[in-house]
Amino acid sequence: YTDEKTLERAKVSDPFGYLVKPFAERELIATVEMALYRHHAEKQMLERERWFEATLNCIGDAVVATDMHGSVTFLNPLAETLTGWKSEEAVGAPLHKIIRLREEHTRKDLPLPDLKSLMHSHHRFMEEVAEVSLINRRGEERPINYRFSMIQDNRKNLDGMVMSFRDITPHRAIEKQMLTAQKME
Repeated sequence: YTDEKTLERAKVSDPFGYLVKPFAERELIATVEMALYRHHAEKQMLERERWFEATLNCIGDAVVATDMHGSVTFLNPLAETLTGWKSEEAVGAPLHKIIRLREEHTRKDLPLPDLKSLMHSHHRFMEEVAEVSLINRRGEERPINYRFSMIQDNRKNLDGMVMSFRDITPHRAIEKQMLTAQKME
């Protein structure tokens, strides 16, 4: 049926297709073929999402993603550890609430790039080379290297951004040991 109440009930079930009575055999075949196609496409998309999530969860960098408004949409487990924020708490929050950066030498807080600055950049990503510390939820600092990258749709419209960062505390400890060893020689 095509009455509004029936259509609204049908939409809630998220159908792969909908036939209006009476229907012709050709309409039935076309609707079934489209439903099978949509089911296959959604199944592939969900499989890709699982692969991407598994990949992001096991890589050696912390990863935080935002939507086009700068609200957090994803944190991998390493990002949770380094920031002190659980994904459930961080998703939906503005990025600047979850990620705080400080320039190590001047001790000044650094503003995070926004989507507009990334959009006007000539590069798809922006890598920061300054010595920077991440301030976690408890106010503790640790040195990091980080990179921001745009998320774009197939028409190059900006959908959000991704920040990946790595704790470089172990590298700093090795550098310090090397300097100490050089001084002793």
